[in-house]
Amino acid sequence: MRKRRTRYEKIIRFVQEKPSVTLEAFLGKYPEIPSSTYRSTLSALNRHGLLEKNQKAKRKTVYHKTNRFTIERAIETLRTANKKCKHRETINLEETVREAVRNIVDPATNLTFAQMQIEVEVREKESGFVEIDFTPVFCPMATELSAYIKNVTSQICDIREISVCCRGHMPRIGNTK
Repeated sequence: MRKRRTRYEKIIRFVQEKPSVTLEAFLGKYPEIPSSTYRSTLSALNRHGLLEKNQKAKRKTVYHKTNRFTIERAIETLRTANKKCKHRETINLEETVREAVRNIVDPATNLTFAQMQIEVEVREKESGFVEIDFTPVFCPMATELSAYIKNVTSQICDIREISVCCRGHMPRIGNTK
């Protein structure tokens, strides 16, 4: 965990030292830090208005500091981003999604998925593409629960697409008068 923070600190210090930065210049100074870490860090700083992104050529992006950039703001921005992306520091995306689903409360029973012992299977097919299967014991609101699952899991950082499937659900049958 400390190693990752050191990477962020190096990136922030590098940006602080220069009026504009490129991936090539950064990798020249810090070849041990993956380019994906550099890109995601500068993207977060750009989203929060601390950097401005300019596309110079097809594959060359230059970031310029804005007047709002300070080391303190940059560190706080990344801390906030990391709180939203707990799976990066803890286990993995599948486990983070599984835990989020297990904590969803069924509005009809006021119980969590874990308390109702609903089986939840989570698979990350590709980076950011997650499939979730769940099997409720008996639940007339299973389709609504699928929507709750999609809403809760879409809030998790790094998820691009979610597929939710309810297994073994019998749709509610209307009156047969």
